[in-house]
Amino acid sequence: MRKFGKPGFKGIGTASGAAMGRIAVKIFECNGCSRQYRAEKPVQCGTCGRLDFSKIDSIAEANRLGELRLLLGAGIISELRTQVHFSLMAHRADGVGVKVGEYWADAVYIEDGKQVIEDTKGAITDLAKWKLRHMAAQGLPVTIVTAKGKHRG
Repeated sequence: MRKFGKPGFKGIGTASGAAMGRIAVKIFECNGCSRQYRAEKPVQCGTCGRLDFSKIDSIAEANRLGELRLLLGAGIISELRTQVHFSLMAHRADGVGVKVGEYWADAVYIEDGKQVIEDTKGAITDLAKWKLRHMAAQGLPVTIVTAKGKHRG
């Protein structure tokens, strides 16, 4: 069994959760026209006037979401869903399943007839490593997208 970080995730830096919180810029996207606003949520969209927004955790994630929407429009991918929840499960010695955590994928879509679970990362925290190992152990490998390309977990 391949250990996490070798060789698929080579080149992805690590960071503490506190450091990630300081460097990540939140993006608010209008649910009507998809216009993006950085750092602070506006009261109303300046383009279409809507009042409801979705929060995106980083600029890189917002950019990747835009790319995925273009691929969806071109018919290359289908069934695009964002912020998809997965339960992380473990089994006790008696075989009973126990929920040990949660994982929220940035995007889940179908490409070439296969489900792709994707997460956009600038750096990986220790908690993220643990969650990605759990997802792989459950038979749900996650594709990590970075500025350097895609890495399969």
